[in-house]
Amino acid sequence: MAMVHEMLYGTGDFAYINYEKYLNQLITTLVVSIKGPDSNITTHIDAKSIQLNIDTAIPLGLLINELITNSLIHAFPDDGSGRISVAIKRLPKHYELKLSDNGIGFPVDFDFQNSTSLGLGLVDTLTLQLDGKLHRETNNGTTYLITFKQIESNA
Repeated sequence: MAMVHEMLYGTGDFAYINYEKYLNQLITTLVVSIKGPDSNITTHIDAKSIQLNIDTAIPLGLLINELITNSLIHAFPDDGSGRISVAIKRLPKHYELKLSDNGIGFPVDFDFQNSTSLGLGLVDTLTLQLDGKLHRETNNGTTYLITFKQIESNA
């Protein structure tokens, strides 16, 4: 959240933030803080021309933060190498977020519906807050496909 506020104040535009720039800062910070400056994790970010208001940017940032953190901790154990990709595109009536890693994936018997994981519960809650839908795939790593809408400001 602090990065969102920093970007708003830095640009002087208090309505929208450049989400690609925000994601680059967020993901770089997460990789360095969790895996270290010499990690073997590569990232790819594609969110060109995505401008989100603060009411959308903050919950989406928290959601992405949780998913990237999970990938860095669980998908790439020890000092393993890997790749994390994040893409956001605007469609006519909503946005689509695709976040994937090529890590070890979830255990075959993992039950998403009955998981007691606070992080996965937070992801589900934030998806609902964004009036979104979540789809997970666990082939050759883990992929999350989340459709969401820009939250209209009540101000």
